[in-house]
Amino acid sequence: MKKLFIFSLLLLSLSALANDGRPIGQEQLPATARQFIEKYYPNTVVTLARVEGVSIMHREYEVVLSDATRIEFRGNGEWQQVDSREPLPQGIVPREIASYVAERFPRERIVGIERDRYHYEVALESGTELQFDSRFRLTDIDD
Repeated sequence: MKKLFIFSLLLLSLSALANDGRPIGQEQLPATARQFIEKYYPNTVVTLARVEGVSIMHREYEVVLSDATRIEFRGNGEWQQVDSREPLPQGIVPREIASYVAERFPRERIVGIERDRYHYEVALESGTELQFDSRFRLTDIDD
């Protein structure tokens, strides 16, 4: 019985690895991810969508848009990273962070953002990266 369980677990893990990075259609993205794209990037087309980390416990999606914007979504469709050649649309970056950047870096525009449970990291056009905690307080600057 124990050997059967271990074999089943191994087989499940191998099938998950085989599907890692598998291209999918836009309609296979979670509804929240599709709504995010429609709201913030209405004039672009999804050129590539793929599912990564296919397992029962963990799934992520990566999307590349026609303007070369790359977006990573969690399994539930919430964005976790957005990188672009152009400034990010208003509304993606939390208001507190956008205000901080506008005040202290008036000639810079935000072209990337990443978030997790504990922090946000934004990338400016110059390559400078700013890290904020979950309460939007600056914690680090990386030139």
